[in-house]
Amino acid sequence: MNCFSLISGLCLLFFAAGCDRAPRSNVESEPLRQRPPRAEGAPLFEKLAPARTGVAFSHRMAMDHPLSRLNSSGFVCGGVCVGDFNGDGRADLFLANGPDENGLFLQRDEFRFDDVTDQAGVGGGNAWASGAAESTLTISKRLLSNAAH
Repeated sequence: MNCFSLISGLCLLFFAAGCDRAPRSNVESEPLRQRPPRAEGAPLFEKLAPARTGVAFSHRMAMDHPLSRLNSSGFVCGGVCVGDFNGDGRADLFLANGPDENGLFLQRDEFRFDDVTDQAGVGGGNAWASGAAESTLTISKRLLSNAAH
């Protein structure tokens, strides 16, 4: 028996032994709430004015910014992040804004937001924001109590 056959056989054995275990997942999902059906041909989206939503935000090409060389790279884009940042069950917005200040908007009612950027201290000052990401980590109380002992 040559070395290649032995290694191939061992790999096949390990692969077969690992295939009988189904992956476990603790991911929980909730169904989306029901919305009334839209009329045939009606638009999917509606443009909402900043005065109605509370989100007044724009992204510009800043040629006078000290980091304006980034305008010709992939870092000019900024970013949008949607998540429940204050734990109230509503989708909030974080907008990363390349050369200008970022924005954090907490949803207080359906499609109505409060700008809390300054209160949260996430404006970014003169820094250049090139993206945004959000992740929620839920740790059970049992895990926390076990870790405390």
